[in-house]
Amino acid sequence: MFVALPGILPRILAPRAVAGREAVVRAMDQYYASGEHHHASQLTMARYAALKGTMNLSDIARSECVHGLAVITNSVPTAFWTVWHVFSDPAVLLRVRDEVESFTTVEESSAEGLQTRIVNLSRLKEAQFLFAAIQETLRFRARGTGPRMVLEDVTLSGNECEYHIENNSVLILAHEGMHHNEAVWGPEANSFVADRFLPGNKIPANAFRGFGGGANMCPGKGFATAEIAVLVALMVSRFDLRPVGGKWREPGQDESNMARENTPPLRKVMVNVVPRAGLENVIWKFSL
Repeated sequence: MFVALPGILPRILAPRAVAGREAVVRAMDQYYASGEHHHASQLTMARYAALKGTMNLSDIARSECVHGLAVITNSVPTAFWTVWHVFSDPAVLLRVRDEVESFTTVEESSAEGLQTRIVNLSRLKEAQFLFAAIQETLRFRARGTGPRMVLEDVTLSGNECEYHIENNSVLILAHEGMHHNEAVWGPEANSFVADRFLPGNKIPANAFRGFGGGANMCPGKGFATAEIAVLVALMVSRFDLRPVGGKWREPGQDESNMARENTPPLRKVMVNVVPRAGLENVIWKFSL
């Protein structure tokens, strides 16, 4: 009876969510059964090649649903908010562009009169301010929770309060509260400070839960941060984002899904994406 509970309880407590998940699993199962994955991206093929010897197609399909959750649920909102914070602040945008242009080479073509700009993405790690801005985005926009099982009786005290937590209790850590605590982060805890995470600045490590912590630290944090950094680097190199209406307006955060660590905007943000002034006829290349 107890073995069956994990499969039964979700269907009772969250029937719509379970039905939605199973619909996605069936679609992915059909995708693999029809052989469409043989024409997919290298990433999809690499995952398939790694799993095909140990899983059947149905299990691989179910596994892909988990990967999609990890890639889309948190990385995409974080990418949005990073782009928002970079482009909505001219000083931040200028500083990120300066970093990217430090590893961008310019070649002149005398025949066509065009200019070629090559962004060397292998040097992206040198963009320390950009990576600091991504981490600050994770801190400032975090809305997730970190459940932890208490392994022994413990007493927490502070602010003239004392809490006794018994062994085997479940403790829920509210990341937003941790990330906006002025006693930890200072008087600007409730403000976006793009250079807060620059090397040399003192950061309270135990208070930053952008990727979780301890044994539950996100194993894909390096990949997620790098892909967001690449996206921002390419955008600041080539484009200007001009908000419709002429002014950047805080869209708020959609906090309807408590399973998300980073929530999407509550309202749509409409912008015009245009080539940077003076660089309209540039040929862009990117090297690794």
